[in-house]
Amino acid sequence: MRIEELERFFDDVKYVHLLRDENQFADALSKLAALINIPEHMDSMPICVERRSAPSYVNAIDNPEDSETDLWYTAIFKHKETGEYPSDLDTRGKRALRMLVAQFIRTDDGQLYKKIVQRVLLRCIDKSTSEKVMEEVLTENVGHT
Repeated sequence: MRIEELERFFDDVKYVHLLRDENQFADALSKLAALINIPEHMDSMPICVERRSAPSYVNAIDNPEDSETDLWYTAIFKHKETGEYPSDLDTRGKRALRMLVAQFIRTDDGQLYKKIVQRVLLRCIDKSTSEKVMEEVLTENVGHT
């Protein structure tokens, strides 16, 4: 195994089992490493880690829904259903989409949900539906104060 080959370069190696919830950072780094090609001549590649107040995907989307026909999850839904990729994706983009799609499920009634670690399904909705939901939540909360 590769890990056994690497052990000889260290004075001491300790293996510790971590629960999935405690291993999210390492999991994210392994996914990042699978998405990029590091040139062989590079001994190291610095990574900057920032703590954000909003999920990172929020910062990556300029105008997620300029038109209601092109939803933020269209590529995920289409790949989940037909296995097709958007025409503008290169090999790395296709790999990233496959990894992303694995986090979603489609129900028999055609709804798309994101799976999260806590075994909760988050329903994927468009902008207008999210605005209606937020309005309902705000209206309900105002009524209970």
